[in-house]
Amino acid sequence: MRYTLIKKEIRQLLPIAILLILFFTEKLISEPFFGRLDEKSWSGICEYLEPDIPVPISLFLMILCLMTAYALFPREHDDMTIEYLYSLPVSRSAVFISKYIAALSILCGSLMLGCITEWILQLFNSQPYTGDQFNLRTGVTAYFLMAIFNFIMLSHGLLLSFFRRFGLLLLGMIWVFISSFKEKLPFLEYLNIFNVTKMEYYGQTLLVPWKLLYINTGIAVISLLIAGFLWATPAEQFTMWYRQFFKKRIGTIIGIATSIAVFIFFVTIVDRPMKDEMEKNLMKEQYISFKTATFSTEHYNLTYPQNLRETAHELIGRADEVYVRTRDFLFAQDSGPIAADLTEESNEHAGIAALYKIRMDIRKTKKLEDRLRVFAHETTHVFAILESNRKINDYWNSTLFFNEGLAEHVSYTLFPDEEKLEAKNLLSVTTWKRNKITFDDLADMESFKKRYSEELFYTLGHLWVKAISDTYGDKTISDTLRALGREGAPTNLGSHLLWQDTLQAIDCDLEKVNTTWIKLLNDLSIKYEKRIEALPRLSGGVVGKEKGETILTATLDRELPPGNLLFIVRYRKDSSVKHEDTHMVFGQIQWNKEPLEVRFSIPSYRLIGRRFEYQFGYFINHKDFPYFEAWQSGENK
Repeated sequence: MRYTLIKKEIRQLLPIAILLILFFTEKLISEPFFGRLDEKSWSGICEYLEPDIPVPISLFLMILCLMTAYALFPREHDDMTIEYLYSLPVSRSAVFISKYIAALSILCGSLMLGCITEWILQLFNSQPYTGDQFNLRTGVTAYFLMAIFNFIMLSHGLLLSFFRRFGLLLLGMIWVFISSFKEKLPFLEYLNIFNVTKMEYYGQTLLVPWKLLYINTGIAVISLLIAGFLWATPAEQFTMWYRQFFKKRIGTIIGIATSIAVFIFFVTIVDRPMKDEMEKNLMKEQYISFKTATFSTEHYNLTYPQNLRETAHELIGRADEVYVRTRDFLFAQDSGPIAADLTEESNEHAGIAALYKIRMDIRKTKKLEDRLRVFAHETTHVFAILESNRKINDYWNSTLFFNEGLAEHVSYTLFPDEEKLEAKNLLSVTTWKRNKITFDDLADMESFKKRYSEELFYTLGHLWVKAISDTYGDKTISDTLRALGREGAPTNLGSHLLWQDTLQAIDCDLEKVNTTWIKLLNDLSIKYEKRIEALPRLSGGVVGKEKGETILTATLDRELPPGNLLFIVRYRKDSSVKHEDTHMVFGQIQWNKEPLEVRFSIPSYRLIGRRFEYQFGYFINHKDFPYFEAWQSGENK
């Protein structure tokens, strides 16, 4: 009888089942007609596998689960068929279980069809760089996480559906509460069910957040038991009066008005303490105010702080020289006036550029030559945008290393500093050699940032641009820019194919350039062999918590070299935050340990996620370019 009930429930949910199947398998129709299957990788088809996807798959799954949950018991009551079900020779609990099994089977079954669809589509890509990427372990783990999410959300949905539309209001209030207080109460991250399907990796292995699953699965089981008690016992009869009332027009109006009022009240109560805290913080902060002045040259319209007038005018006096030398080096056309804002204040960068605009923090550099080098670096970015017909920005993921490397190459060629360049080359070549970084790694910004330091785009990119110059001549560098933006160039290419096509357009060969690049790196690694060998590697991780601080230790694999090493750990407060949002703390050498260890303490309130990312590193003699190990992930214990 129970099996018959399950079949009956599946038939009743057939319209939803068809909708789910279409939702998860629509790529079988859309991709062959509107996509390029021969170029799409498995990860490109399964976008939800990306760790930083803006709209998580759990949002769609939640909507589908709630829609299915609300189509179970509430629908039976609305259609007046619930009494017929309860008149059958089966218990009410059997009816409840049958409905739940049918709904979960449809949700997980359609999800399985979606995974099979994605596996079929990736078979059409036979290219050596983007094809054959299917990983069974990753696929099974991802399906497991999404299926568990379906179980959790369907259980909550059954409980929420007992309260009809007020259940959705309750869900919204819980979500607002968790979102608002998760930074003050980090444990709330474990109650955020969206984290169940947040894809996090250790290397190439997709992690299973067991602690999060235990907590949320346990809560879901409790929700399911409560829902069973409410729906499958006479307790359900107690809600009859308000269901009848809310079917009337006046009841609907009152219900909507009450929902809006309660939600606004709740958001206000939650938001007020946050605003008060922000106001307190703003009152504590002291900002340096200054008046600004403007000055125009032939090629720049400059704004600078009056309190740094002398520093600014030193730079302004040679600004047009920078423009002309940069333009001539790139064989570029005049750009038109560039707006240069010298009032920038940043802890992250010395300068930043966009189309026809430069922002620069002139406090960052002490010497005029250093300021000129930064100014040339940012001016190069403006020319690069124009000469590439803006494509260098459009293909940002594939071109960042070239953009920064080009700016470094131009600025250090026009305003040399051999000591600083040597320090940068030493640490970047050390990282390249120890991690076996390839061109394909460097040409994939998003993937690279997850593993290595962003500073390497500048130095390794500089050497790649130099490899173009050494192989084909200086003018080829600027020709490469124009080839990127040429009319009729193919679009939507992967990083490797993009650079292959760009260089072929000017009769150059990517493999030859890469061969020269590897030779430059090998020559430098031989030149710095003894110095590289002396630099220690750091390995370690999170060891626990002490007095409100998360403790990390890093072990040195060799003795300290001559000189002054300043040990640091750079971290992101949550594994989902953007790559640029990093913080840094200094470490203390544990001289009583053998081998030597460095201890780092991060205030736990700064870590809001259940996992965070960090990388160990150090400065040598307080130089401005640090050495970093690869990023790694740790648990916020």
